[in-house]
Amino acid sequence: MSVTGDSHKGLDSSAETSAQPQEPHRDATVRFTPGTLLAGRYRIIAPLGKGGMGEVYRADDIRLGQPVALKFLPAALASDSERLERLVDEVRIGRQISHPNVCRLYDIAEAEGHHFLVMEYVDGEDLASLLRRIGRLPGDKALDIARGICAGLAAAHDAGVIHRDLKPANVMIDGRGHARVADFGLAALASSVAGGDRSGTPSYMAPEQLMGEAASLRSDVFALGLVVREMLTGQRVFEAKSVDAIRALHAQSKPLGLSSSVKDVDPDMERLVLKCLSRDPKDRPASARVVLLSLPGGDALQAAVLAGETPSPEMVAAAAEVGDLRPAVAWACLVSALLGLVLAALAGKGLMFRSAPLPKSPDALVERVKEILTRLGYRETAVDSAYGFATLDRPFFDYVKRDPSPDRWDKLRTARPGPLFFYYRQSPHPLFARGWTTGPLPDPVDEVGRVTREQPPPTAPGMAEVTVDPVGHLVSLRAVPSLVDNRDGPGPDPDWATLIVEAGFDPANLTSTPPLSLPLVPFDLRSAWVGVYAGQPDVPMRLEAAAFHGRPVWFEVKGPWALAAAALQEAGAVADVSRTATPNMLAIAMTITLVVVMALIAAGSILVWRNIRLKRVDRRGAVRLAHFAFFTFLFAMLLRADHALAADEYTLIILLVGVSLYVAVFLWGCYVAMEPAVRRRWPHMLISWSRLLSGRFTDPFVGRDVLLGGLAGLALFAVIYFSAALPTLLGMGGSPYAGDPDTAGVRVLSTLSSPRHLAYFFLRSPVFAVVYALVFAFELYLLQIIVGGLWRPRVLLFLSILATFLGIGAPALVGPIAVGILVAVLVRLGVLSTVTMFFVWMTLARTPLTLDLSAWYAGRSFAVLGFFAVMFIAAFYTSLGGKPLFGKALIED
Repeated sequence: MSVTGDSHKGLDSSAETSAQPQEPHRDATVRFTPGTLLAGRYRIIAPLGKGGMGEVYRADDIRLGQPVALKFLPAALASDSERLERLVDEVRIGRQISHPNVCRLYDIAEAEGHHFLVMEYVDGEDLASLLRRIGRLPGDKALDIARGICAGLAAAHDAGVIHRDLKPANVMIDGRGHARVADFGLAALASSVAGGDRSGTPSYMAPEQLMGEAASLRSDVFALGLVVREMLTGQRVFEAKSVDAIRALHAQSKPLGLSSSVKDVDPDMERLVLKCLSRDPKDRPASARVVLLSLPGGDALQAAVLAGETPSPEMVAAAAEVGDLRPAVAWACLVSALLGLVLAALAGKGLMFRSAPLPKSPDALVERVKEILTRLGYRETAVDSAYGFATLDRPFFDYVKRDPSPDRWDKLRTARPGPLFFYYRQSPHPLFARGWTTGPLPDPVDEVGRVTREQPPPTAPGMAEVTVDPVGHLVSLRAVPSLVDNRDGPGPDPDWATLIVEAGFDPANLTSTPPLSLPLVPFDLRSAWVGVYAGQPDVPMRLEAAAFHGRPVWFEVKGPWALAAAALQEAGAVADVSRTATPNMLAIAMTITLVVVMALIAAGSILVWRNIRLKRVDRRGAVRLAHFAFFTFLFAMLLRADHALAADEYTLIILLVGVSLYVAVFLWGCYVAMEPAVRRRWPHMLISWSRLLSGRFTDPFVGRDVLLGGLAGLALFAVIYFSAALPTLLGMGGSPYAGDPDTAGVRVLSTLSSPRHLAYFFLRSPVFAVVYALVFAFELYLLQIIVGGLWRPRVLLFLSILATFLGIGAPALVGPIAVGILVAVLVRLGVLSTVTMFFVWMTLARTPLTLDLSAWYAGRSFAVLGFFAVMFIAAFYTSLGGKPLFGKALIED
C-alpha cells in the first residue's frame, strides 16, 4: 500500500463540511449521510461497511475527480490517542508498500474531530463476501487470486512489513477479478515486532501468535495458507468462539489435505498449502515471495520483468524448478561432447607444433644445450636457468608466403631451421623478471614474474643463451663475457669448427665471406660463412659468428628471409610504428586509449555505487567470485612465475599478490556493475548461474547448462581450427594453420615448455570466462535500452563482436560462424553456458592436443581431455534430474 499525499493536520472545521440534506428516515448508525462534504474535497456517496476497527465510506475526491474510500475510527474511539497513533502508523507503514495488488493509501485527514484515511476505492467486493455468496472458487480462479494475494503480500514482505491480519475480509476483488490486499491497520515492521502482542483475527493467526510469540513473515504465510485453502474448499480451518478454543484446535488437530474436501485439486497446490500451514514456522516458506514462486504454472521472473522490478538473486535461483533434459537429448549431447573432444585433438594437427615435429622433450633439449656449451668452453656452474619453446618472427612466414610452390607450407615439416626453436639461458646469478610484458586482454598478466628470453635483459657477465631447433642443432649463441682478462698476449684461436658442426653444417662445404652483423656483446674477432643445409640445396644460409679472447660469444644461422628483411629495412621499405608514427600520433593514440579506459572505469564505478545504494547487488555471489578469482589466480601465477631463493623473491610474491588482488577486485566490480542489469532485464539468463553460486552443484539446470555450454565451446574451437584446412581443401593454396600462421599454435608453446604453464592457463581461464560473459551480457543490455526491440540488440551485439574478431585477425570465413555461436549461447542458454563455453574454448586453445600416446606431451593432452570428459559425464548425469539413464520405456522393456 502506498500513500500519495501529505497528512493533513489542524484543518479549519468551518471549511470542512457543508450543509447536510435532510432525510426523513436517517439511519442512526451511519455517521455521515450521502452528500456530506468533508475537508472541502471529499463528498460522501454511501457507506461501504462497519466493524470494530472503524467505518468505511465511498466518496468522491472533487478536487481530483476520482472515487476514493474513507476509513474512520469508531466514534467511541475517536479520542483514543492509541487508536489515533495506530491510524498514523497505518499510513506510515503503507507509504513503504507500492504494488498493483495492494490497496493504496492516499492521505490522512481530520474533519469535525473525526480522523480518517483516504484510500483507493476498489470497485468490487471483499473475498469473504464472495465466498459467502458462491461457497468456493474454481481451481483456476482460486489460483489466479492466490497469485494476486501473494504478489501484494510479497511487496509488503520485501519492504520488511508484516500484515498480521490477512484474512478474506481484508482481500478486495476488483471489477476485473484482480485481488488487492487491504487494511494494513495492524501491520508492523518486522524489525519492531515483539512478543506478547496478539494483534489480528484469532481464526487466521499462526500458532506462535496465539502462544504470545512475536509475529514474523512466516506468520503471514500461515494466514495466506488458510486463505488459499478457504478459497479452494469454502471452509474455514479453525473456527471457534474463543481464543482458547482456537488454540486448542491448533494443538489437537492437523489441517486436512485439500483432496479430502474437494476433488481435482492440483497436487502441487495441495503440497504448498500444507507447507504453509506447518506448525513449526521453520517448515513454512520464508515469505510470500517464495509462495508466489511455488504456485503451479507461474513465471515469477517474467512477472517481475513486466512489472519493472529487479528480482533478487534468491528469487532467480528459485525460479523454474524443472530444468532436466530428456534421456535421449542428454545422451545425444554427451556423445557429441565426447566426440567433439576427439575431433579437437585431431584439429591440433593444424597447429604449428604438430606440423613442425617436436621429437625431443624440453628436458632432452636442455641436456643437449648443456652439451653444446661444454664443447664451446662454457664449463662454469650455472646458478639459475630458464628455457622454453618459441617461434621465428614474421619475416620467416612472409618469406614462405612469397614462395609460389603449392607445397610451400608442407616444407615447414622438414625446413631447417624450422618455424619453432628451443631457447635455454643460464646465469651465474638468480634470474628475476623485473618487468612484465603487456599486451591485449587477457594477456597483460600472463608474463608477470616469468623469466623469458628478454627478461631480465642478458647483460650480466657469465650469462649465456643458446637456441636450438627441435632436433637439437645449434641456431644461435649469445654469451656475455667477463671484461677482466689477466692473460698476456693474444688469446687462442676460436674453435669455429665446433660451432659449425653443432649447427648441422659441414665446414668443408662452407665458404668464408665478410661479416655483416654486429653482435650485441663484447667481441674482438668476427667471421662469417655461406652455404646450405644438407637436403636443402636451394635455400642459401648465412652463418655469422664472433669471439672474445678466443671463445665464441655470438653465433647466428640466418636464412634468406632474415637477409631479405634486413635489405628491405635498410632500404626503408619496412613499415613499422617507429618509422611511420610521429610522436604526436603516438601521443594522440595513447591519449585516446587512456580516455576510453578512464571513461569505462568511471562508468563502472558509477554503476557499482548505484547498484549498492539501491541494494540490487548479489553480495554473496560477488564475494564468492572475488574469493575464487583471488585464490585461483594467485595459485596459478605462483605456478607460472619463475622463483629463486633470493631477496627478490619477496618482491615477486608481493607483485603476484597485488596482481591477483587486482584481478579479484576487477571481477568483483564487473559483477556488481553488470549482474543486476542482466538480472533486471533477462533474469532467466541467470537461473543456473545463481544456483551454481548458491552451492547447488547437482541441480539439473546447472548440469544442463554446463553440458550445452561445453558443447558450444567445442563447436567454437572446431569452427576456428578446422576452418584453417578449408582453403587447402578448396585448392586455394591457403595456410594449413588456424588464423595467421606466425601466431597459430604460439599460445601452446609455453604449455609445451612445462606442465605448470598449462596449469596456469587452466586456472585463469574460468576467471576471464566470467568477465567475458558478463561484459557481453551487459553490452546486450545497453543495446536493448538504446535501440529496443527483440532482434535489433542481438544483431548489433553480433556485429560489434564480429568487428572485434576480424580486428584481431580472425578469418573472415570463420568470424560470423564463431560469433553467431557466441551470441546464440548467451541469448538462448544464459550466463553459465556462456562461461562454460569460454572456459572450454580458451583451455583447449592453450593445450598441446594430441591422441598420439608416443608424443612426449601426450600426458598434458590427455589430462585436459580427461578432465573435460569427466565434466561432461557429470553434467550429463546431473542434467537428467534423477531420471533413469536410458529412459523409463527401455528399462520396462
